Amino acid sequence: MGKKDWLKAIGNVGRVIDVGGIFAYAREAGMIPSVAARFSNA
Repeated sequence: MGKKDWLKAIGNVGRVIDVGGIFAYAREAGMIPSVAARFSNA
């Protein structure tokens, strides 16, 4: 007892989960185009 363990930051993991997964996060962050953007260029 009395020992402290420090947690490392998890980065954007919480946001990835909030938006619904890695691909939804990547679209939101502008890393990949959204589905709507792909079809609007046609």
